[in-house]
Amino acid sequence: MFDSYDGGTGASITLTGLAITDVEIYKGTSMTQRASDAGVVLLDTDGIDIDGVTGIHGFSIDTGDNTDAGFYAVGSFFTVVVSAVTIDAQTVNFVAGTFRLLAAEAIAGKPKADVDAWLGTAAATPTVAGVPEVDLTHVAGATTNVSTIATSVQTIVGVTAAVIADAVLDEDMTAHQTQGSLGQAIGDPVADANTIYGAVVTAAAGATVAADIIAVKAETASILTDTAEIGAAGAGLTNIGTIATVTTLTNKTGFSLAATGLDAVGAAATGVQAIVDAIWDEDVDAGHQTAGTSGKKLDDAGAAADPWATAIPGAYGAGTAGSRLGKLPDVTAGAAGGVFIAGANAATSITTALTANVIGNVTGNLSGSVGSVTGAVGSVTGAVGSVTGAVGSVTGAVGSVTGAVGSVAGNVDGNVTGTVAGVTPSTAAQVAAVLTTAITESYRANGAAPTLAQFMSEVIAHLGESAISGTTKTISKFDHVTAAETFTLDDATTPSSITRAT
Repeated sequence: MFDSYDGGTGASITLTGLAITDVEIYKGTSMTQRASDAGVVLLDTDGIDIDGVTGIHGFSIDTGDNTDAGFYAVGSFFTVVVSAVTIDAQTVNFVAGTFRLLAAEAIAGKPKADVDAWLGTAAATPTVAGVPEVDLTHVAGATTNVSTIATSVQTIVGVTAAVIADAVLDEDMTAHQTQGSLGQAIGDPVADANTIYGAVVTAAAGATVAADIIAVKAETASILTDTAEIGAAGAGLTNIGTIATVTTLTNKTGFSLAATGLDAVGAAATGVQAIVDAIWDEDVDAGHQTAGTSGKKLDDAGAAADPWATAIPGAYGAGTAGSRLGKLPDVTAGAAGGVFIAGANAATSITTALTANVIGNVTGNLSGSVGSVTGAVGSVTGAVGSVTGAVGSVTGAVGSVTGAVGSVAGNVDGNVTGTVAGVTPSTAAQVAAVLTTAITESYRANGAAPTLAQFMSEVIAHLGESAISGTTKTISKFDHVTAAETFTLDDATTPSSITRAT
């Protein structure tokens, strides 16, 4: 800040003509001004009568601006000159101030120091750059034999990992028996017999791991003695002895049975195959008629009855193709590889039986392509892709078609219920949709004609999302933050024109 006065009366007076181009900065004794005005800012917008006080003016200098590279340097001295302004109708040049740049402070209020002396005496050149040499003569406020300290420190420094490991492993655990400690776990038999060492090495039989292992080994030997009937080790199961009526199991691949017991399924039966054969050959009439069992189901109507006719009496009723196919014992081979029905229907081929019983009335669902349907069609439910022309292959009344009908060309008698794709909405509905649909925010390029959305976005921004700083007007997007466009005013205080900048 600086002041200005009337030349005749000495009263404070407002100067005129102050601009940042009037501020010149010199470095040291150089007669060359700083080339750039960047970083110089007038206070209170114009620097004149700041804060409304007559005769008080000012500007600021940002020495962090490096537009003129290397101009501002630590340790340099600078002089600031104002040249020129008008005060009391006279052109005035003057020195506004001087300053020097110092190193930044590491701690607020405490400048960095380069110590090269102690109490006026030059400090010793350090062995390691940046590390001061220290001659220790006192410790804890008293004179101390520094050589003794150095020896102790050297002894500590000389301890290696190997030395520490040896000391730990050689330590007597007698004095380290606190409950839960490593020493107590490792153990000292004198202080506590219930330890790892004691359990494995020295404790009495039956109370330690070692004793238990010995006992298990003894029991193993006893088992081998008690089970000698099994045979020599590794020989397999050669003779288990007598288990009910089973007398011999031959090795591991098969077995033979005595005349009673399991061999009752057949005197000559041997192995798994004998059991399988016996199951399939068993007469279900004898002893296998418990309600709900397979024997009961298969034999419910007697040996001569057809189980298929009993289980499914409709499709397999007497005289139907199902009945004929169900009586499998009556099917015999015919001439030339054909298959015929034996018994009462002898010489009747399966093809003939199928033709007689299948072709006729079919009740149920048919899936696939149907060339022609003759008769009344009650309802067709589903999607009809396209029907072009008169429907000739459906004879009868079509009651209703339910589903989506893509296209129908020709005559359709009945009701068509579903969705018709080509329906044009009314003009009123279209206008309503335009008026109630939010626009997509967009801004035109500089100098380009706007779309309707760009025009509306820009007008909204000018009306409610704009800010003016100096001669620059900025309009923001709908988020109130992001700049959309900038404009340049011809004057910061009394503008009369504006033009698009970016």
